[in-house]
Amino acid sequence: MKLFDLLDSLLQTIQGVRMFKLIAFLVIAAVIILVTAPAVGSFVDEVEGFVCECNRKMIATHYTLYLQEEKLIHNDLVFAQFLGAANQDYCPKHGDITYSEGKICCSAHPDRGVEMEPTIENEMPWIMKTWTRCVWQGSEKTGCLNGYGGSVYKTD
Repeated sequence: MKLFDLLDSLLQTIQGVRMFKLIAFLVIAAVIILVTAPAVGSFVDEVEGFVCECNRKMIATHYTLYLQEEKLIHNDLVFAQFLGAANQDYCPKHGDITYSEGKICCSAHPDRGVEMEPTIENEMPWIMKTWTRCVWQGSEKTGCLNGYGGSVYKTD
């Protein structure tokens, strides 16, 4: 009988050690998760803010081109129609995109306003100033047009 009692106490000790190892593992895993979760969360917030800012820069460029192309003057209704036509969610946090005091703002990222490029009336937007289109006839260049629609030079 003593042999069975000894084996029974040995099995209980082994099960106790296994339970202790399991509890220790769970405690260590919980501590690691508690330490890393805020760091990962702040990284995700930073990336979402960057994505929203990039999207608003794209909106600023496209909206400037849209106003120039359609010969429109900015107002809140035109801006709302422009955003509504795309039917997209520009902010990863689903913030409302607005135009206020020359900046495109997001309600979820208020500290990152994106300024619109200033344009002079009857002038092409800044992005259009960079391209030049040249006309070739055979192997000779007959003329070039810049982004303003004006002639850079013309050969006879």
